[in-house]
Parts: sequence; C-alpha cells; structure tokens
Amino acid sequence: MFPFAQIVNKINEYLRLKAEQLKLEVMGRVSKVLALVITFLLVAVLGLFFALFLALTLAVFLNYVLESEFLGYLIVSGIILLKLVILIVLLKTNRIQRWIESAIMNLASDE
Repeated sequence: MFPFAQIVNKINEYLRLKAEQLKLEVMGRVSKVLALVITFLLVAVLGLFFALFLALTLAVFLNYVLESEFLGYLIVSGIILLKLVILIVLLKTNRIQRWIESAIMNLASDE
C-alpha cells in the first residue's frame, strides 16, 4: 500500500507542476499580446497627431497658395473624406479584417 501512496503523491505533484507551467505560459503569451497592443495604440495615437498636424499644415499652405481663407481646408477635407470612403469600402469587403487576421496569425506563428 505504501508505493501506491507515493505514486499518487508523485502524480499530484506532476499535475500541480504542469498546471503551474501552463499558467506561466499563458501569462507569457498574454503579456506579449498586451505589450503589442499597447505599442500599437501608442504608435497609432502619435501617428494620428502627426497626420492631423500635417493636414492642418497642408491646408494652411494651400490657403496661402490659392489666396483663400477656406479653400485649402476644403481641399484637405475632401482628401480625408476620400480616404474615409476607401476605408469604408475596404471594411465592407472584409479585406482589412483578413489582413488583420493574417497579421495576428503571423505573430502567433513567430513565437
């Protein structure tokens, strides 16, 4: 009966260690994904500010060149509207979703 109790204790210890290993692996993967998300959001916010100031600069420059108070803003707004329409069309055709899914799969397979 004594060896049976040892075997049960060893199995319990093995299962506890495997559960701890799995927990650490999941925590490692979650931390990698979270770091990627935070990095992406930081870059996206900075990119948004850059694009905003670039658009304003272009609008003011066009106002100066066209000798108008509002035409530059109108042209830049039209360009931004065109980009928005293209983005909406890409979203409706699921091209962006497929691109994001393949990017995530590539990130997951690189680990």
